[in-house]
Amino acid sequence: MFQRKQTLYMVVAILLLGLMYVIPLARYSGTGPDEQWALRIWGLQQASGELVPDVDLQVPFAPVVGVVILLLVITLVFYRNRPRQLRFARMSAVFVAAIGVALAITNGSVVSYLEQGRILTSHLTLGFFIPVPVLLLCIIALRGIRHDEDLVKSADRLR
Repeated sequence: MFQRKQTLYMVVAILLLGLMYVIPLARYSGTGPDEQWALRIWGLQQASGELVPDVDLQVPFAPVVGVVILLLVITLVFYRNRPRQLRFARMSAVFVAAIGVALAITNGSVVSYLEQGRILTSHLTLGFFIPVPVLLLCIIALRGIRHDEDLVKSADRLR
């Protein structure tokens, strides 16, 4: 039963979350030539590729995104048990929303750390906005699962 629409939505959400490991979340540049940084899922990186040792992310984004990907894969596997699939899809949506909020808070704290004594320009990249479509895809998948469950219940009533 992998041919349902919500399966496609969850697969796209998994692929988008996988892009967060590749695409930087934000880029920052200062006034000097060596003052360039990129916020990635595992930490703040200098232009040379080294992680900034002073900046420790409060939320370990890499494992949390990995857990959400795992939850979405588990949600796909539970296609025969729709109530359980519904629960896992809801849990995934909550985690994705939490990731989006944590990203916004982390970006603010990184900007305030890097602005100390310098003029800083900040650019949010595509990776920062990935949780938004993933959350929408999770919500659409939830609606599809609910629709399937309602369809099965109405068919059971007719028997």
